[in-house]
Amino acid sequence: AEILPHLAARYQVSVGVVSPLDSDYQVARQLGLEVIDEAPFAPVSEEACRRLCQKLSQADAVVVCPTWFGPGNLSVLEALDEKVKTKRRIFVLDPQRLRERDFTGGRATRLVEGLLAAGAVKVEAGRLAQLDLLQEGPKDDGQPPS
Repeated sequence: AEILPHLAARYQVSVGVVSPLDSDYQVARQLGLEVIDEAPFAPVSEEACRRLCQKLSQADAVVVCPTWFGPGNLSVLEALDEKVKTKRRIFVLDPQRLRERDFTGGRATRLVEGLLAAGAVKVEAGRLAQLDLLQEGPKDDGQPPS
């Protein structure tokens, strides 16, 4: 949540998929950002996933914030995995502690490792505000990945 004001000051930002109980949701609403939300403690619905995929297809860059992953939100990482194949700029905040936040039997960790292997950029959360998200990381050149 603390990174959202920095991002919103420089970019057009949307947030999701998040629960209305999540601090990211609350900060995003205060900043007037578009939010893709889902009911608290519910799996990500097909509708929320569809909206997420639509936003991802329009995004120039994507930031994956540190969060807990379980079977209910694994589809968010799966959607991102598809976007790496189109070479979107993807930044993964603090991935080194993902294993302790992964409650999917290692599937979330493997997906994030796949994102990183495909060119997503590891970033310490404190450093994100210093980056130009539209200039750093893999570029979307409209060509399929090699």
